[in-house]
Amino acid sequence: LVSGRVLSPLDHCSALETSAADSNLYSRLVSPAPPTSVPLFKLSSPDLYYPDFMAGVWDVRSRTRSIEAPSGVPLFGGDRIYKKAREEIDNPDQDLFYSCRFVPSSSGQIIADRGYNIASIASSSMGSVSVLNLEASPNEVRCSLQPENAGGTLFKVDILATGRMMEE
Repeated sequence: LVSGRVLSPLDHCSALETSAADSNLYSRLVSPAPPTSVPLFKLSSPDLYYPDFMAGVWDVRSRTRSIEAPSGVPLFGGDRIYKKAREEIDNPDQDLFYSCRFVPSSSGQIIADRGYNIASIASSSMGSVSVLNLEASPNEVRCSLQPENAGGTLFKVDILATGRMMEE
C-alpha cells in the first residue's frame, strides 16, 4: 500500500525499467505470455465437476514435492525466496493443513467451493487473518491478502482461468 492505494506488480514497472536495466525483467512483466505457456484448449466447460463422493468438507495435508520457476527466479521472488522454498521440499515440518469444500452447483453437479478453499489455504499458509476480501467464480478469483509476516504489506491477487479441460 503506497499513498493509500494498492499496488500491483505492473505499477512498479517504471522503477523496474531503471533498476533492472541489465536484465529483461521489465520486458517480461509487460509482455504477453510466450505462446508456449498459453493453453492449447479453451474453457471447454463452465466449471470443473467432481464425483458425488467429493461433496462435503475434506481435511487436507499438503507437502511441497518440487519447486519450479518457469518465469525465472527474479519473478519467483528472488534468490532468498527461491532458496527458502527449495528448503521446504519433502519437509514434513513445512506441511500445510487446511480444509477444502466441494458443493453442489445450481445444476446439482459437484464443484469446488473456490472462495472457501482459497481462504482456507491462504489462512493456513499466511496466517488466520491474512484474507481481507475474496471474490471467486469459476473463471476468476480476486482477493486482497495481508500475510502476517509481510510487515503490513497488502497484496491484490487476480487469477483468471484462460483454459480448462476435463477428461472423463
